[in-house]
Amino acid sequence: MQTIYRFSAPGRTEISGNHTDHQHGCVLAAAVNMQTTAEVTLRDDDCIRVASEGYAPVEIRLDDLSIHEDEKNTTAARAYRRDRARRGRRLPAARLRAARL
Repeated sequence: MQTIYRFSAPGRTEISGNHTDHQHGCVLAAAVNMQTTAEVTLRDDDCIRVASEGYAPVEIRLDDLSIHEDEKNTTAARAYRRDRARRGRRLPAARLRAARL
């Protein structure tokens, strides 16, 4: 039987300073009564499949770490894998299903 990993993160809204935290700036944030959930299962191949509520499914071959123009603003999985590979770490293949509650 395949192990299913489940994750959740509380929702938040940024009242002021949206995206400034990416550059170590300050953000005024507040909690909201929503959450994001993810269900992950590992795979035997070198592929990540992402199914996210409201979006078309995305499949990323992890044996190809090149930049794909058509993936910009869609997923960071390939870039994350490339970064981990540079550090000598491996991102396992997985199937991910995400939803907002």
